[in-house]
Amino acid sequence: MHPRRWAHLLTLLDTNTRPLFIPSENGPNNAAGTLTNVAAEAVVGRCCGLPIVIDSNIPTTGGGASNEDVIVVLRSSDLLFFESGVRARVLPETKRKH
Repeated sequence: MHPRRWAHLLTLLDTNTRPLFIPSENGPNNAAGTLTNVAAEAVVGRCCGLPIVIDSNIPTTGGGASNEDVIVVLRSSDLLFFESGVRARVLPETKRKH
């Protein structure tokens, strides 16, 4: 998510003026999200059990009024990482039907 969206979520309070995002070390009860230390993978917190990663490259001009931003949710195990370019090859061993 965009850093401005994360900053906005950090300012949210419930009806009893308790923060919705609190440090995970305090053993949160009924918190929507928890804050964690920034790790090497740039996880800044968790929300609903999902790790939060901020990136300022996410567009913030979506929607009809151009004031909506995107929050991307993905399953990282489905991502493929390729370290080389695409290579074409010829396979002469084709299966022939008789």
